[in-house]
Amino acid sequence: MYKAIGPYSLIKKVSNFYFISGILPLNEEGLIEKEARNAFKLVMENLKGILSKEGLSFENLVKVTVYLTDPSHIKLFNEIYSSYFQKEFPARSLVVVNALPMNSLIEIEAIAYKSS
Repeated sequence: MYKAIGPYSLIKKVSNFYFISGILPLNEEGLIEKEARNAFKLVMENLKGILSKEGLSFENLVKVTVYLTDPSHIKLFNEIYSSYFQKEFPARSLVVVNALPMNSLIEIEAIAYKSS
């Protein structure tokens, strides 16, 4: 199970919205996956686990923000990311940054919505 690496909540519910903090490709030992394909799959699986714990799925996502450290990885990330959605994609921003926590290649944060 994914755990926060700092003093913050992984997910916060406000009304029918769920705000998911930045998720890294951390494995069960708390280590960052360094190979791009594996890192992208792992970060999506970590997000899936956080969502499912709240009774949510990728279909509940309304906005996703992705941070990558290497613009040459965008095509690969898009390939992996799109495989997790069955219907409509959520709104998304993708930002290339110089560095991420724990020297990660990727970080994802998201907002989900679940009707009552």
